[in-house]
Amino acid sequence: MSARGGNLIGSGRIGSNASSRAVQSHTSLMHNALSNTGHVSSIMSSGAAAAKSRTRAFYFTWIALLGGSTALASSLAVWLWKHIQRRRTAMQAARSEHLHAQSLLNQQHNIWDVIVVGSGPAGATCAYYCAMEGLRVLLLDRDRFPRDKICGDQVHTQAQHILKDMGVLQQLLTDDVVKWAVNRGVVSPDGHSFVGEIKDKDGLFSVQRVILDEKIVEAATRVGAEFRDGCWVKAAVYDRTHSTWSIDVLDASQLPTADAATDKPPVAELVRHSCRVLVCADGAVSGLARSLQGLTPTESPASVLGPANSIGGRAFAKRHTHDCRADEVIFYPQHLLPGHLRMSGELDDYLNISCFVLPHPDSASQPFSNALSPNVLQEKFVSLTENEPWIRTALGPRCKLSRLQTAPLRVGGVPRSYFPNGMIVGDAAGHQDPLTGDGIQYGMRGAQLASKTIVDAFRQNDFSLRRFQMYEKAWKSLFGWDFFWAKGIMYFMAQFPRLIDAVIVVIQRKGSQAILFWALARSGVKSKMDVILWFLRPDTFWEIV
Repeated sequence: MSARGGNLIGSGRIGSNASSRAVQSHTSLMHNALSNTGHVSSIMSSGAAAAKSRTRAFYFTWIALLGGSTALASSLAVWLWKHIQRRRTAMQAARSEHLHAQSLLNQQHNIWDVIVVGSGPAGATCAYYCAMEGLRVLLLDRDRFPRDKICGDQVHTQAQHILKDMGVLQQLLTDDVVKWAVNRGVVSPDGHSFVGEIKDKDGLFSVQRVILDEKIVEAATRVGAEFRDGCWVKAAVYDRTHSTWSIDVLDASQLPTADAATDKPPVAELVRHSCRVLVCADGAVSGLARSLQGLTPTESPASVLGPANSIGGRAFAKRHTHDCRADEVIFYPQHLLPGHLRMSGELDDYLNISCFVLPHPDSASQPFSNALSPNVLQEKFVSLTENEPWIRTALGPRCKLSRLQTAPLRVGGVPRSYFPNGMIVGDAAGHQDPLTGDGIQYGMRGAQLASKTIVDAFRQNDFSLRRFQMYEKAWKSLFGWDFFWAKGIMYFMAQFPRLIDAVIVVIQRKGSQAILFWALARSGVKSKMDVILWFLRPDTFWEIV
């Protein structure tokens, strides 16, 4: 039992009189909590009458204007505005009271409002915004923090806005742990290249995930979320009768990492938690989302969630051994298309080298299942760094590389990212750009939408499947179309590699402005459709042709 969800009286630290007062106080709180539901209902039921009143006032205002009575129209308009503001304030207050009431009821039964499984940027962001609204949130991760994560370590503009809102960006800048990317470039399959300077308009920086993830988790705990690392979720079962989830967890959060005498990991304790809402943020493989129990085949995400559809790898070039002077360069080797290799500078002259194998649109000519093997990616990486002239030049003859570490990816979104009393966010939901491999910004933006859906569900006491479906509609509206157009661009890149050469020649002529345009599309400030329209402009299109 968690400290936040425990029984205050059962702690044995208060006397009988204090216990009696605590019982009376807790009973009063629960009575208020239960009565608040009726209070909210009464306010909401009066909404129709209020709407009719506002409509009548609106019509009277127009009648007064048409009749030439400006003073009367002004008075009616002021009354209407104040009336709307009063009703809006009352509704917000009632919903906040109802949210608090729901949380009190859940706390009495030791039920968490929300359990988030996975503490990457998406999971921790969702936990942060849920906790900010007063919900009792338990954030779990199977790894012990701080921990590293295989990633390109790049944070784009849209993610920076969220980090700033959480107070994390300010901490990163104060601690001086970020490296801003100013000089950015691209190299085509035939070696056409351009490196330009981009300042301010698209602020891209690199920060190691071992630092970033811990900072976001700390922000979530500051606003009330409870974090437990070293927790492996073994099962999640849906209780349809009570509309709750039961989560069985091997909890080693309070244990040392290893026994000093035997050097063996200690035996974790099996703990069961219950929650109203479950959020799966456990990475691209998402074993949790694919093994949920108690759902019908039509409700279960497992019916539409296949295995990861991409793979990525990361290696580091040791400081002062490489010759890459640009802050970021993307290479498009022909036999890696539609994937790419990216070099991005980090603090202390370390160089992050990321290699992405993305879904090939023509599986008949290039079976993609074979390319998902870590050994195959390792072989491709070694071949590229040793034999590809443009990459070899950037690394230099003295470069010392670490071994490539690989991880599965899920890109382009999933067919269904919600289920009864729950949802899937981040890499588990495929919130990763199918063209660039960037995922932090999409995962965090999707997590914001997920938290809003959850908070609205508690405020309106609506935990229907349709309520959680609103989350999927929201993220598909925000960046789902961007993924769609990215897949289209990826198709042309794979089928017509010469197109990339032609585009980069045009970029050479147009200069840094063209690189900035592509950077804005990568960061989500502009859409991929804007990129397509830009290249279809008559002046740009004829240059490419």
